[in-house]
Amino acid sequence: MKTIKRLHPFVVALLIYGCASYPAGNDPVVVNAEKTTAIAVETINTFLKIEREDQDLIKSKLPQAHTYANYVRVHALQWISTARSMTASYKNNRTAENKANLTTAVAVLAQAVTQIGTYTNQIHSATP
Repeated sequence: MKTIKRLHPFVVALLIYGCASYPAGNDPVVVNAEKTTAIAVETINTFLKIEREDQDLIKSKLPQAHTYANYVRVHALQWISTARSMTASYKNNRTAENKANLTTAVAVLAQAVTQIGTYTNQIHSATP
């Protein structure tokens, strides 16, 4: 039987998106926001799928990961929607206030991705 090793979703996302440079003429703030949002969507979806597949085991062995997954289920749509909305606002009106709002929205997503990375590693260590 073949054993398939799973790469951490954040690593995959970095490999896909992180090595590209900014296209000429594009605002690095917008490019970073769009990349971070795309990475967050994929990472969140993968994490929630992994957690749901082994929910009983994770709930018993890693209750904090299960609790965080439920927290993400409640808030992720709002985080992503806010980041996309702030990106559009900044694209339409590149003010310091819109940049600050966008930076905050992206930081929220980045923090979620970081926390998901921690819990995903723990889940991979605890599950067969």
